[in-house]
Amino acid sequence: MPPTEGTPPGKVKPRILINTGAADPLVPKAKVDAFAKELKDAGAKVTVIAYPNARHSFTVPDADKVGMEAIKYDADADRKSWDATMRMFREAFKT
Repeated sequence: MPPTEGTPPGKVKPRILINTGAADPLVPKAKVDAFAKELKDAGAKVTVIAYPNARHSFTVPDADKVGMEAIKYDADADRKSWDATMRMFREAFKT
């Protein structure tokens, strides 16, 4: 996630979905919240979904091979985040 440096109001137009692991020690909730707030303040329609127990790289099936406790695949969170993303696209593009 980029550092929050104060995006000017009205500069962000797209709808944004942030799928995040609630147990991600590499990108803690405070950082996600600050990023989402900056985007909202800039005019974006932002939705944040935090998946319980999901860690960093929860959508990468081979994440467990990295050998770090902070990085782990979570099939349930992966499926749910994919469904949420496809739902957002259908709504955004009226398909």
